[in-house]
Amino acid sequence: MGGKSSRQKEPRSGPNVNTGVRCSSTEDVCGMVETASPVFIQQQRLLLDHYNQTVAEKRNQHIQGQYQVRYTQEYQTQGETNQQRIIQSQECLRIIRERREQQKEAERQQRNLEEERQRIDTERQRILLREQHHRKEIKRRIEIVEKVSQWEEVDIQRRLRPIEEERQRKETGIQRRLIEEERQRKETERQQRILEEERQRIDTERQRILLREQHQRKEIKRRIEIVEKVSQWEGVDKQRRLIEEERQRKETEVQRRLIEEERQRKETERQQRILEEERQRIDTERQRILLREQHQRKVVKRRIAIIEEVSQWEEVDIQRRLIEEERQRKETEIQQRLIEEEEEGQRKEAERQKRLLEKEHRQRKELQKHLEEHRKKLLEESRRKLLQDKLPQEKIPVEWEQKNYMKRTMKLHNLAEEHVQLSKTQRKRETYGFLHSAILRNSLAANWDPMPPNKTYVRVPVREDTDEFRTVNNCFKSTTQKGFDVNKIERVQNPFLLGCYILKKLEMENMYGARNVEEKILFRGAFARFIDKNCENNFNWRNVAVSKRNIYGEGFILSPISYFANKYADKETRNKVMFVVRVLVSKVTEAIENMEIPPLLNNRKFSDVLRFDTTKRRDDRVIVKFADNEFYLDYIIHYTVDPELQTKVYTNKNSNEYTVDDDFV
Repeated sequence: MGGKSSRQKEPRSGPNVNTGVRCSSTEDVCGMVETASPVFIQQQRLLLDHYNQTVAEKRNQHIQGQYQVRYTQEYQTQGETNQQRIIQSQECLRIIRERREQQKEAERQQRNLEEERQRIDTERQRILLREQHHRKEIKRRIEIVEKVSQWEEVDIQRRLRPIEEERQRKETGIQRRLIEEERQRKETERQQRILEEERQRIDTERQRILLREQHQRKEIKRRIEIVEKVSQWEGVDKQRRLIEEERQRKETEVQRRLIEEERQRKETERQQRILEEERQRIDTERQRILLREQHQRKVVKRRIAIIEEVSQWEEVDIQRRLIEEERQRKETEIQQRLIEEEEEGQRKEAERQKRLLEKEHRQRKELQKHLEEHRKKLLEESRRKLLQDKLPQEKIPVEWEQKNYMKRTMKLHNLAEEHVQLSKTQRKRETYGFLHSAILRNSLAANWDPMPPNKTYVRVPVREDTDEFRTVNNCFKSTTQKGFDVNKIERVQNPFLLGCYILKKLEMENMYGARNVEEKILFRGAFARFIDKNCENNFNWRNVAVSKRNIYGEGFILSPISYFANKYADKETRNKVMFVVRVLVSKVTEAIENMEIPPLLNNRKFSDVLRFDTTKRRDDRVIVKFADNEFYLDYIIHYTVDPELQTKVYTNKNSNEYTVDDDFV
């Protein structure tokens, strides 16, 4: 029994040990199988299940006491086989895990390389954009420097032009005298050389002729001796005649040659003179070109120095700009969002204003239509009553209101007041907004700048590079002289006075006809201390009329010639002021001394209502106005004038000579 029990315990210890190993190995395998492929995991699980079933069966057989020895051997053999399979599975799992780790490492390196490549591309693009911005900034600054240098050059040239002209004139005179003296000296030397050469040539020719004559004499003597020997004085006379003819022929040839040489000498002198003049012209042109090149070199050096300074400033500012760029970009994004929100609000406000304007436009049309019908009825009724009453012209008084408006007659004034049904306060409240917007939409205010709400008028400087400045400047200088220099031009923006002017124009067109109303541009000199007062309240022609000698009546005097209008400017200073005035002119008559108002028109239909609105001098130099709001102050010209030109004679384009006399004042 003891041996049997011992034999039974031995195989039981084996399974316990193998079972413990199996369980631990199974847990390891399960932990490693989690990272393996699904097929491999399924195979391993099937093997483990089969192994567990086999172990359970063998355990049951061992409990029953059958086949103990064989079971122990088979169990040990199968345990070793399973252990080998587990080791192989672990090795396979290790290889798979290493390969996956290598693959993950390769993917990670690939991602790092891609991120590095993207970062490098982004940095390269940022550097390229920065370089482009830097180049644009350099170009912009170079353009600014060039513009500034051009303006400075223009200003310097304008200031130095008189000095340069005087210096050039003096230098030209000195150069001309030096050139003339040099030319005379060279001409004297040349003539002396020519005389010396001519003298030498004549001496040489004389010696040559003497030698030739000596030779001829010797030849003649020799021939004579020969003739004497041969013919013994036979034919001596014949030989002598032949010799004499030969001598005369040679002398004639010598004289002809001398004449030809004299002609060639004169031709040579003429060509030398032409060459000398051409040489002088070339020297003068060369000097002028050298002076121009020197000036250009100086200008180029100065521009290069300015550009170098600008480049230095830019190098210093580059870092600061780079720091500011990021901040500006963020601020730009914020501002862009704010601008978008503001634009949306403005769009809604514009739509609302548009609807309000359309409503006001419809109301204005209805009001105008109603007023026009009522005005026609009143005019027809007043015309009928006036014709029935047949009142003389002397019994229709002309009244002047406190606000300086000239009414036609007392009767028409009372009739015109009948169509006013609303109170002044209510009418002002209803029509002020419409009138203000209508005035600003008028063509006369098309180029106006925005006005602050708390001011009744503003004076806006006009830029010199605009067509508006050139137009006013040309209009001013077309009737002045060279001594008048414009310094500044200001535009007067007064909506109230402009509205009164527009309404007055409509009234005159209704009274006299649109074709009979003309708008003129006239001038009026003024004192600088009265500019703001005149711009705000317009000219007070009553005070002006009282303070003068009333040569052309008690009205406001203007002139189409700026040279004469300068008489009204301040005489104690060279810096003067002149107004450019828009004036309405319809019916004109000749001006008479001490005229209070213009006379009535010689019109049968309205002979007792309408009057002349303007008087003038016979030569059209003086225009006189007697009513308010028939003129509007459009521009203010600040200029300087030489005091000597105040009394000089002026000649206009028609060659009519005028003088500034006291009659103009």
